[in-house]
Amino acid sequence: MLSSVVSSGIPEPPRRAQPSGENLALGGDSSDSVISLCPLVACSSAMRGVMDVVRRVAPTPSTVLITGETGVGKEMVARAVHHGSALRNRIFLPVNCGAITETLLESQLFGHRRGAFTGAVTDEEGLFRRARGGTIFLDEIADLPLSGQVKLLRVIESKEVLPVGSSTPIRVEVRVIAATNRNLRREVDEGRFREDLYYRLNVVNIEIPPLRERREAIPALVEHLIRLHNRKLKKNVKGADSATMRLLTSLPLNGNVRELDNILEHAMTLGEGDWITVRDLPRAIRDAPLIAQQDSVRSDGDNLREALRTCEREHITAVLSKLAHDNVAAAERLGMSLSTLYRKLDEFEIVSARTMRNRRQRRDRLEQAKRESLASRIPESRRSGNLRNLVKGELDLRREGLHDRLEEGTAMPGTPPALARRSR
Repeated sequence: MLSSVVSSGIPEPPRRAQPSGENLALGGDSSDSVISLCPLVACSSAMRGVMDVVRRVAPTPSTVLITGETGVGKEMVARAVHHGSALRNRIFLPVNCGAITETLLESQLFGHRRGAFTGAVTDEEGLFRRARGGTIFLDEIADLPLSGQVKLLRVIESKEVLPVGSSTPIRVEVRVIAATNRNLRREVDEGRFREDLYYRLNVVNIEIPPLRERREAIPALVEHLIRLHNRKLKKNVKGADSATMRLLTSLPLNGNVRELDNILEHAMTLGEGDWITVRDLPRAIRDAPLIAQQDSVRSDGDNLREALRTCEREHITAVLSKLAHDNVAAAERLGMSLSTLYRKLDEFEIVSARTMRNRRQRRDRLEQAKRESLASRIPESRRSGNLRNLVKGELDLRREGLHDRLEEGTAMPGTPPALARRSR
C-alpha cells in the first residue's frame, strides 16, 4: 500500500540509509561537503546562494520548505539538507503527497491498527513512523487535501502520531522537509492551503531558480548526469560534442533538470559512439531551432510594439530555418502571401543562408569575369591567377604604352607637359 507514495530506490528499514548515486556525489560525511553537490554549484552563482542556505540550515532541526518549478532538483536539495545534518546516516524517506488518496491518507501517513477498517488485516506503522529518527520529504505538499493538512499540522506541532483505530499517541522524532512547485502563499489566499500549516512548514524557505536562469551550469550538469547514466547503463560515454552542448544550452528546458536528464538518457541508450552527438538526441530536440528559447525576446524596455516585432521576426526566422529557407513554403506555413513575406524580410533585415550563398556566388562570378577580361589583354609572361596581380599587370601595360608614345613624341592627350618635355 505504501509503495505507491514512496519513491522507488529508497532503502527500507533498517534505518541506516545506504548511499545512492546521488549521495556519492556529495562527498564525505562532513557538513561542508554539502556544497560539493556535484560540480553544478561552482558553475552557477544562483545555486551557490541556494547551497549557502543549505549549509546553514542543514545542522539545525528546523522545518524546510523548498520551492521551484517542476524538475529543478527539489529532492536533490532536500537530500543535501539531510546529508549535512546529524541525521545523515539515518533514513531519508521521500513521499509523493499527490499520490495519497484522501480516504487512505491518515492510514498511509500515520498507520493503523488491525481491524480499524475493512481490509486492515495487520498493523501498519505508517510513513512517519517508518522515517523516525531520520528525514521525511513531503514532495508536492500543495496536493495534500485539507483534511490531511489538519492532521499533518498536529504531527509537526506535537511530534506525535495517532494511528487509525488507536487511542494512544506514539512519539516520533523526524525532521520534515516539504516541497512544492506552486505558490503556497497564493494557495493560502485562495483557501486551498491552511495558513497555520504554511507557517509551520515555511520556517526556512529555499527557492531553486529554473535551469534557464542558470544556463552557465548546464555543461557541468551534463557531465555529471552522463557519469550517473554511465553507471546505470554500464556504458563509457565520454561526454557531449560541442555542437550537442551548444544545442542543449540553447533549449528552453521547461522541464528543467528532469527534462535534461531524460534527453541525455535517451541519447546514451540509443547512441553507439563514445560521444553524444546531435543525431543521438530525440527528434523533437534535433528539430528545435536554436532561436526558439523562451528567454530570447529582447525588446527596448517594456514597449509592447517592440516586443511584438521581436517575436514576429524570431518566428519568421524559425519557420524559414525549419523549411530550409524555402520562401514559398514558408509563406504558406506562415499564412501570408509571398510578397508580404518578402516585405517582412526587408523590414526585419532577415538574410537567409541561401541568400548569402547566392551573393557569394554572384560576387565570385563577377570576379572571375573580370579576371578573364584582364587576362586576355595581358601578355602570357605577366599573367597570374591573382586578381591583384592582374590589375598590376594592366597598370604596367598602360605605363609602357605611355612611355612608348612619349619616346615617339606622340603622347596621349592629357599627358602632363613636364612629362612630355622630359621625354624630349
